[in-house]
Amino acid sequence: MVQRLTYRRRHAYRTKSNKVRVVKTPGGKLTYLYVDKRAGAIPSIRPHQYTQLSKGRKTVTRAYGGSRCASCVRNRIVRAFLIEEQKIVKKVLKTKTKDAPAEKPAPEKAKTDKAAPSKKKKTMARALWKGPFFQMSLLNAIKRDTKREGVRVTARNNTIIPAFVGSRLLVHNGKEFQPLVVREEMVGQKISAFVACTKPRTYRATNANKNK
Repeated sequence: MVQRLTYRRRHAYRTKSNKVRVVKTPGGKLTYLYVDKRAGAIPSIRPHQYTQLSKGRKTVTRAYGGSRCASCVRNRIVRAFLIEEQKIVKKVLKTKTKDAPAEKPAPEKAKTDKAAPSKKKKTMARALWKGPFFQMSLLNAIKRDTKREGVRVTARNNTIIPAFVGSRLLVHNGKEFQPLVVREEMVGQKISAFVACTKPRTYRATNANKNK
């Protein structure tokens, strides 16, 4: 049996301003949903379809209607008001300072010979004045290794500096020590960039591969 539908409003005629469509609610009940009129805004269509629209449908009748959204226009209006208020406040402060009586300069204090030393502010970024990270113990070990037998390294985050060039390092990759000869093109990079952290694993041949 077909479910009977009734209009929820008193106006039961299907006119231009009284459009409805049948919708099923989450409870499985059919009911009328009143369709409102579409807003008079720019339609969201494909770019090639905009060429077929008239100019009245492409733009909105307000300031920056064709290029800015409503929120952007609102922000611009608010910003303009704030700028004007700031100018007015500056003018008021200028007039107040002019009208104020000139104050007498305070007597200068006697300067003492022992002035506090002014601290020189570091203008460079912390990463620049701190320099690259490397262990001084590693640098000292490289200087002592005159026979080039190899210096053992476990910290792979050391930065290669010019003093390391020509030395032979034994870098630990997690399982064993791997030899590494430092060259000029390696300066400025981490040791981990040239030594793999784990040994490449080799898989045994399966029975199926052996039969082939």
